[in-house]
Amino acid sequence: MNLRKIKNIKAFIIIAALVYLYGCGFWTDFTTYFNRYYNASKLFEEVETQILKNRKDIFEFKLQNLKGQEKKKLKKVIEKTSKILQFQSESSYFPDALLLTGKAFYYQQDFSKALRKFNELLSLNLPDYNLETLLWIGKTQLQLREFDKGMETLNGVIDSAKKSEENEILKDAYITEISFLTYRERIPEAIELCNQFLNVSDDDILNAQTSFHLGKLQLELNNLDEAVAAFQSVEKFNPDFTTEFNSKLEIAKIYRKLGKVDESLKLLEELKNENKFQEFSDKIDLEIGQIYYEKGLIEDAFAQYEAVDSVYSQVETGGIASYYLGNILMNDYRLYDSAKIYFDKTLNSKAPFEIKSEARNESFLINKYSRLLKKLRRQQKQLLYLTDEDAFILDSLAYEEALRKDTVKTETGKQNEGENNRFKRGRQKYSSNRNNKKKKKGPVKPRRPKISVDSLNTLISNTEFELANIFFTEFNVPDSAFYYYTKSLEDNENNPQKPQILYALGSYYELSGDTVKADSIYEVIYENYKGNEIVNKVAEKLNLPEVKSQTGPAEQQYLKAESLIDKNKFSDAIPELKSIYKTYPKSTYAAKSLYALGWLFENKLEEPDSAAEYYDLLNTKFTNSAYAKKIKTKIYFYKKELAKKKAAADSAKVKPVTDKLKKETGNSDENKTKKNIPAENKIQTVKPAGK
Repeated sequence: MNLRKIKNIKAFIIIAALVYLYGCGFWTDFTTYFNRYYNASKLFEEVETQILKNRKDIFEFKLQNLKGQEKKKLKKVIEKTSKILQFQSESSYFPDALLLTGKAFYYQQDFSKALRKFNELLSLNLPDYNLETLLWIGKTQLQLREFDKGMETLNGVIDSAKKSEENEILKDAYITEISFLTYRERIPEAIELCNQFLNVSDDDILNAQTSFHLGKLQLELNNLDEAVAAFQSVEKFNPDFTTEFNSKLEIAKIYRKLGKVDESLKLLEELKNENKFQEFSDKIDLEIGQIYYEKGLIEDAFAQYEAVDSVYSQVETGGIASYYLGNILMNDYRLYDSAKIYFDKTLNSKAPFEIKSEARNESFLINKYSRLLKKLRRQQKQLLYLTDEDAFILDSLAYEEALRKDTVKTETGKQNEGENNRFKRGRQKYSSNRNNKKKKKGPVKPRRPKISVDSLNTLISNTEFELANIFFTEFNVPDSAFYYYTKSLEDNENNPQKPQILYALGSYYELSGDTVKADSIYEVIYENYKGNEIVNKVAEKLNLPEVKSQTGPAEQQYLKAESLIDKNKFSDAIPELKSIYKTYPKSTYAAKSLYALGWLFENKLEEPDSAAEYYDLLNTKFTNSAYAKKIKTKIYFYKKELAKKKAAADSAKVKPVTDKLKKETGNSDENKTKKNIPAENKIQTVKPAGK
């Protein structure tokens, strides 16, 4: 008899003896454990470990979306535990199965089902399970937006865990509360709780992470000295590799903000020279670039960012470096077209959302500037045609000559096409690149304008006013703004934007230190434009009495809605804001009310779909308003994300149908394999590149 058989017989005798001694209840527990609970708990442990590993920050409150394999595993966990709950309720593993099911639902973000399971377990009143169950109830209540209930539950858990020395539960409860308070931007409360936790925790790794988070919270309040102290305290614990580096990097950043650029550079160079931090070289190099820029070494900063952009283009820092390069080209060298190239590169990188958002804004502004400049040149050319007959004739002759040359070139190309056919195959691999290049536009035929000189001057004046605004408020180039504001007034003395132009000119002189000229312009506005909203800004500067204006019905209604928002009566404020847009569509408060609606749904009610609806309406109806400009980037990214989800959903719907058709027509991968067609005999179905 072999050894395996002997072992099996011994195991059988032991099990039989146990069944005899303890009866059917033991046998039920035994089979339940090995057949279902053991497998379910092992599977859950695997998926929970992976979920926690994927979490970028232990103080991240919102759960991340599950990956495909994680979803499948949790589904299997619920299937196995549900069978225990349904068919083996007498088993001692019943409470464990309830707890495991609730946790699985929690990670699936099906919080209502999770809460039902936790409450069901709590109703059994089992001392060994009550505290952990209450912990998960508190966590679930917070996710269900039952904030007060959730915090009350978790506070009770913390008190009980301290008394019973349940350290793991205590840690989890503290982390959950700190995460929630951070997420809700209740920063002072989160700071207080971090300090409380550090006083009771003996987990050095967790304490290091908490100290780092405390430093980040202090930064939120701009408490730079307190932030440095928190980051420095990380080292006295037992920080993991990443936390140790990040805390030192944050200290270097704060030194730079405090003007201690030499200390910052010294710390960064120390980090760079430590071999254990080599994998973070990209972050160090990026921060060194910032130091160079702060010291006014623009060329050195540019070279540093260029190196990061080149070497680390496939990671986050490369995208950030592209953004900084764009900023230097735009703000320091005034090379707007070159700057746009880098901003667009940032958009296609792995840079953080905030950086991409800024890059999109800058790219949008440069696009707008380029369009306005081209528009102005076209208008000026049109004015030239109206005032100089010779200019129109010369341009017309030049157009005819250019057209003739293009015709000759095209005909010559057609003649050569037949001769070049034998070389097509050799050039095929380059064809896609050629086709991707934009075709050069042909010559533009000069046309006489159909409007008067005065009308054209008005259009030119408006375009110059828009260009001046971009230079003054966006590009921060006062001299260029001054030039275009002055030109705008010269080209149209009766420009309806004259009060705003005069105010901008006054601001220019004020910035230049010429307060006498500034005040004289402000006085002109105060005396001549009492009905304009800008008059009271001037009154404040001149220390003159405010000009009272009649409050319109739209403004009154908006102020009422604003008052309701201040009182957190959001459901009452919403219909008021909707009514403004519908009743007073031409009022400035129409755009403002749509912006307020989007802001409410985004920040207070946390309903991004509804927020996007109102932002989109604002962007469509009031494209040029200041409020629309604020949300253009948000709308872009929301629609992009929506398109991705739609494409994924459509793909999921189409795939089963495609698979079925393949099966029915015998065009499946399996059938293809069975045919065993030699490679040299297969028909080439791949299209040539670029065709």
